[in-house]
Amino acid sequence: MWSFIIYTGKDTVFETAFISGDTNKTATIVLSHVEPLLEKGRTLWRDNFYNSPALAQRLKSLKTDNVGILCLCRKDVPQIVKEKKLKKEEMVAQHSGPVSVVKWKDKKRSDNDFILPWRGNKNEGNEM
Repeated sequence: MWSFIIYTGKDTVFETAFISGDTNKTATIVLSHVEPLLEKGRTLWRDNFYNSPALAQRLKSLKTDNVGILCLCRKDVPQIVKEKKLKKEEMVAQHSGPVSVVKWKDKKRSDNDFILPWRGNKNEGNEM
């Protein structure tokens, strides 16, 4: 375990230089936990509760990659990824700048949805 915060209710104070007035609660929690790791080229692996395309883009801007399961109901998930019905061994992906959202269906499980750092040219591909 890297870090933990004892949550004492909605008045819990999170302090980090990476939080601005418009940072949502989930992003605030993540940024405060990983502040010492930011801007060092690290990769964070996160579950779907603490993951979103907007936060992935924010982390990438702080030289930190983000990989993990993504809930398709999150804001800013590309419509094509949300709506595409997949057959076995099929995938769909869309990227915007430094972030890719990938959905695939393997042989044994239902759809798998991930958010990944994009390492190609930032001007390539479709925008989210």
